Amino acid sequence: MAVYAIGDIQGCYDPFRHLLDELAFDPAKDTLWLAGDLVNRGPKSLKTLRFVKSLGSSVITVLGNHDLHLLALAAGQVRGKQRFESLSKILSAPDRDELIDWLRHQPLAHYDEALDTLLVHAGTHQDWDVKQTLERAAEVEACLQSISLHLAQCQHDAELHQVIDMVRSGVFSNGDSELFRPLIDSLLRRDDYMLLHDYRSYIECQEEVGRRYRDRDAWVRSSILNTARIGKFSSDRAIRQYCEEVWKVKPVQVTAGTRATSCGG
Repeated sequence: MAVYAIGDIQGCYDPFRHLLDELAFDPAKDTLWLAGDLVNRGPKSLKTLRFVKSLGSSVITVLGNHDLHLLALAAGQVRGKQRFESLSKILSAPDRDELIDWLRHQPLAHYDEALDTLLVHAGTHQDWDVKQTLERAAEVEACLQSISLHLAQCQHDAELHQVIDMVRSGVFSNGDSELFRPLIDSLLRRDDYMLLHDYRSYIECQEEVGRRYRDRDAWVRSSILNTARIGKFSSDRAIRQYCEEVWKVKPVQVTAGTRATSCGG
């Protein structure tokens, strides 16, 4: 038995099947790990989704951001845009509901004790261990697999309920109870980004930030580690990639000692 881990497929069905042929993948004895983003950029998202679903227990897949976007589209939570038109075939397929239901029951994180390996789409928080990662993933999975769970979340957390009532009453808008009505309606009816579910974790994190800040040595250590671990997400890398791939501009070499001049006079 072999375990094969494959990254984003993104609807590229033909290369995906070619890779499985090269690996001599046998669903009867092998296991396939897929790191999310089964759909979107490639031309055959529908075919990819159907095939992966057909593999049954021989495949373990976690959800990626493109998979989550598909779920949001299917739920009517967001509007489709041109760059997501590859998903339209899934949304209009006769087995759409079956596919969407299967997809929303997939995990965001999977851990194999025997292999001591954690499978996620795009990494996890630097301070989380496996247990914390699985717990946080389970929270989101419960939301995806439930209906109107955001309303239950608001009712379950008395403090959050009070916050919603205060915003709705006009406390933060000089008594204007209509100003933030669209915001409240969006949270209670849709909550696209699961903000209500994150509320308690956000408060706990802010409390931890306060405790850490009062411990100067711990604060300095955290600051240094946070900066050192930025890696790919640094602004330097992002700006350089935008220059190369989007803006199509080249850097200007500046000689040491050169004075900047102003066009304003």
